[in-house]
Amino acid sequence: MLCDQPIAPGTVVRCDVALLNQAVHIPTLLKVRWIDPLEGKKRYRLGLEFLI
Repeated sequence: MLCDQPIAPGTVVRCDVALLNQAVHIPTLLKVRWIDPLEGKKRYRLGLEFLI
């Protein structure tokens, strides 16, 4: 996932997964496993683990 602010590894975040061409969103919890700042940008790449 790409994010415009850093989120510490170990943080649990809530996310809605949207299905393509559907009005359905699936709520889920994810845990940040790693963070990688993108060089020259104020953006971060996050590695996430599904919890639910």
